[in-house]
Amino acid sequence: MIESEQKRGMLLTIQPWQKRMETDVFASYRRISRKTFVLPNGAEAEFEIKQEPRCVGVLALTTRETVLLVQQFRPGPEAVLLELPGGGVNPGEDPAEAAARELLEEGLRWLDGVGGIKLALWVFDKTHLSLRGSLLREKTGTHS
Repeated sequence: MIESEQKRGMLLTIQPWQKRMETDVFASYRRISRKTFVLPNGAEAEFEIKQEPRCVGVLALTTRETVLLVQQFRPGPEAVLLELPGGGVNPGEDPAEAAARELLEEGLRWLDGVGGIKLALWVFDKTHLSLRGSLLREKTGTHS
């Protein structure tokens, strides 16, 4: 039955789980909540969900065709890691402006060695994606 439905181009759907309860386990800069759901088969399942504030990540391609990565110390693994520039979106701040700000704060010190930013792809809230060639043009004079 599934094969024939897929061949006809039909989308298979599932029923959403019913949330029975949600409680905060930890609340500070980040929040951890425990959510209990009733599954379609009637069983209950608990999940601990880490909820982050709004944030952006920037994939910046340099004029030398390399990806800009920055070093950050991360307390979890207790190590300095290479990662994409990014960070929090301030209340009321446009995500594109936050992406440009984070790239300037974290990546600008590396631009001399990489020849400037050719284009920047930024993502926020896990659902929005934007390709910008001019993300930093006004602030750094780099080319798009």
